[in-house]
Amino acid sequence: MLGYVGMVATLVAIVSGLVLTVQALWDTRIHYGWSRVHLWSTFALIATVVPHVVWIMVRDHRARKREAIRPVLVAQRHFSAAVTALTLGLFVVVVALAYVYRAPARYVDFPPDYSYLYGSDRPFAPSLARTENNKAIPAEMLGGRLRADARAATSRSTKNGCPARTAIRRPTRCFDGCSM
Repeated sequence: MLGYVGMVATLVAIVSGLVLTVQALWDTRIHYGWSRVHLWSTFALIATVVPHVVWIMVRDHRARKREAIRPVLVAQRHFSAAVTALTLGLFVVVVALAYVYRAPARYVDFPPDYSYLYGSDRPFAPSLARTENNKAIPAEMLGGRLRADARAATSRSTKNGCPARTAIRRPTRCFDGCSM
């Protein structure tokens, strides 16, 4: 019975977690009710699965004393060793990839022709915007690489002088009548 209740609690936790994820990604806040459902389903999951697993472990420990179970225990040890070796191997791959990864530049210098209208100590003035070291943040960090590629594509012109079309820009009209 504990297993079934734990399964229901798991399903509720998964569904509420997915709803909260969607709300966090595409909304300005998460709903309090879904947050409470997710919290209490997690507590229900812990309260039912822990005794369920402990009961299985106690039952299996008692069964180890029987001679007929020995081949199962040998297979269990081999399986455990294989899973441990695979986990450690994948962990080494993740650590190696993390070591090789080069993070993008967080701050860049302003272009040489940048106008410091209010002085070099206030590069963003008259705005109140600030960075911790008064340097610019790359566009890729703010809008993602896709938007930076789209901006580069829109800066190129076609033969009639209008910017090229991209999938990100909405169609608008230029001042001279051509459509973008």
